[in-house]
Amino acid sequence: MHATTTAESLDIHSRSVAQRRLIAEGIFASGQENISGGVILLVYALALGANTFQIGLISTAGMLGTALQLVADRLLKAAGSRKRVGCAATALLGAGRLSIALLPYAAVWIAAQYLAWGLLAGLVIISGVAQVIEVVRLSWISEVVPENERGRFLGERQLVVQLIGSVIAICAAGFLDWQKGIDAARGLVVCQAYFAIAAFLAVGSIAAFLMMPEPPLRIRNGNGGWHVIVAPFKDAKFFPLMVYSLTWNFAVGFAAPFFNLYLIQVLQMPVSAVAALNFASQFFSLYCVRLWGRLVDRFGSLPVLRIGVFGKGLYPIAWFLLWPTPETYSTTLLYFLTTCVFFFNVFNSANAVSTVSLAMRLMPKDEGTSYLATFRTFANWVHAVSPALAGIISTGLQGIGWPLQFSIFLLFAISAIGRFAALWTLRFVHEPDARKVSRVFAALRRVPGFSFSRGIMPWFRFWGGPFWAGFAMVKIRMGRMVSTWRGAWPGQDNG
Repeated sequence: MHATTTAESLDIHSRSVAQRRLIAEGIFASGQENISGGVILLVYALALGANTFQIGLISTAGMLGTALQLVADRLLKAAGSRKRVGCAATALLGAGRLSIALLPYAAVWIAAQYLAWGLLAGLVIISGVAQVIEVVRLSWISEVVPENERGRFLGERQLVVQLIGSVIAICAAGFLDWQKGIDAARGLVVCQAYFAIAAFLAVGSIAAFLMMPEPPLRIRNGNGGWHVIVAPFKDAKFFPLMVYSLTWNFAVGFAAPFFNLYLIQVLQMPVSAVAALNFASQFFSLYCVRLWGRLVDRFGSLPVLRIGVFGKGLYPIAWFLLWPTPETYSTTLLYFLTTCVFFFNVFNSANAVSTVSLAMRLMPKDEGTSYLATFRTFANWVHAVSPALAGIISTGLQGIGWPLQFSIFLLFAISAIGRFAALWTLRFVHEPDARKVSRVFAALRRVPGFSFSRGIMPWFRFWGGPFWAGFAMVKIRMGRMVSTWRGAWPGQDNG
């Protein structure tokens, strides 16, 4: 099997069109996810009567159904087309979200206390379908984007997709807060409407898939079954990355569902304020995503990943700044400290871009689909198990008299330890031609937003630019961006 970069299987114009369609499809997918996930999903689960243990399970339901990824390779082989699998799976995903929107009406046939379990079952099913779609997307990207441009493309795509998705999320949360303020019962109805809208947005994703140029499907014939699962573990180059991924996802998942829960139930923050904080942190992460992508292309994925893991390793530790209750802190100080804590999410985009790029770099080209499916499936399984375990621990501690605040902070501490353990496992991952982390730090020191060497004002201009420039300094087109802000790229480094 020919194992070179396959982006040449389409002409330049077709590849460019495919890249734009991938971004367009990502926007519709992000809209579906953001209007029916995150804080919205948390409020919906609470409205259906979910307890702390069920919240932990529901927050991980998006990972429990990922075993379907393992059959993505066979589905593509049977269908003979990414387009057919993507469209069929997206239609099924829309139908699943519509079913969840109608779930409260099932109280006519089942007891109301079982609705939360129905929500969990529905989320497990649609999560598996969503993961199949993601494998199709990544397979498409590996074919239409040359290897030396993937970091920048993934960065640009993530910027556009998540920026629009974050705006949708914060607007949806604000409207939900407004309706709940009028009548608490309206919260459930609004959440139902959001899931119905998400189902309708699936039509846009299907249209994007249908209009997307598709390169020839390259899947190795012969080995199947268990080989698909065990091959990445037997691969000496890929196995250390699998170990890192499992360790990292367990540590992250152990605390992930409890950050927003702590803000809402312990610190008594409004849902719209929590959504606004999430939006701001995601925006600043997206503000840097193009920088991370160019650093990946210039210095390699591994050093950028190490920096991102270290930054996110500090994130649960920073939450100890919020240990005092609102009675101890003034409202202004509480929101200021919370904003500082959320600032660590700027490293999310570094992890997202570098992890996918590194996996694509280390996997065999003719087994890319099966490697990606196994890589994502095991990562998501671990990410699903760890919050459930954390929920059991938290519920058990509360049962013996621990306050909710104490039990949640114990989960944060365990998560921090696991994240730094994942950083240690990266010592065994080897990427060809990757530069040292010190070279990336040297480049970052030339960026005003990552160094105070030029004074405090350049730092404020860098991070505050999006607001007083009215977002006009970043001009976005579908698949191509022209950045007019200064200092984002530290310049060329020939060493």
